[in-house]
Amino acid sequence: MTQIEEIHDLLNGTNEPLDKSEEALIESLKPLKAKLDNLAHQTVLHYEPLINEIIHKKCTDKKQIESIIDNILDMCHYSKVLRIFCKLMRYYFTVDAKFANDYIQIFLENYDESAFDEDAFWESQKNG
Repeated sequence: MTQIEEIHDLLNGTNEPLDKSEEALIESLKPLKAKLDNLAHQTVLHYEPLINEIIHKKCTDKKQIESIIDNILDMCHYSKVLRIFCKLMRYYFTVDAKFANDYIQIFLENYDESAFDEDAFWESQKNG
């Protein structure tokens, strides 16, 4: 388990006992986690309507689509962002399968499957 995964587990309340330094670290990171959670929420609020419009209008502007992908790719460890990313990627495969596949490869290189809640991931596929 990486240090980031350990911190994530600590912030999300695992049952392991903590020493005082770990408790202090967690407390100091909680404001940052709250800001990141808020950023993920704002990302979904901003990009989901754009993605829905792209799909509805059958937009083929690769620059517009890739700009959105580039902007949300770094936030895919949040399940709601992952959901809109998957939704856009499913559509982008109909526009340009080669570049869509390239983005999927980037995604797979940057995200370890064990970092995700598998149930949440598959649920995002159903609701996308």
